[in-house]
Amino acid sequence: MKVYTKFPQGADKMVQFFDWEMDELIPLAFFLIFGLVLKNPVIMLLGFFVMKLYIKGKQRFPNNFVFIFLYSIGILTERRSIPGFVKNFME
Repeated sequence: MKVYTKFPQGADKMVQFFDWEMDELIPLAFFLIFGLVLKNPVIMLLGFFVMKLYIKGKQRFPNNFVFIFLYSIGILTERRSIPGFVKNFME
């Protein structure tokens, strides 16, 4: 006897606000708030460009884009790897 179950189609989709997903709006919101605090409209406009760069990067590396970006600029390292600043090893 086969039992069919329904799996929700949108269970793993991000919440959307108009055309953007919520994680894409975080850089925009950060730069808008930061620009308002400093009263600098250039910083507020910079938020749109950072958001567009984030969207392009997310399309290029869909899984764990933020971690890949932080690893590529050297902020994150693999847990099992030896950090780059260690030059002397003990045996």
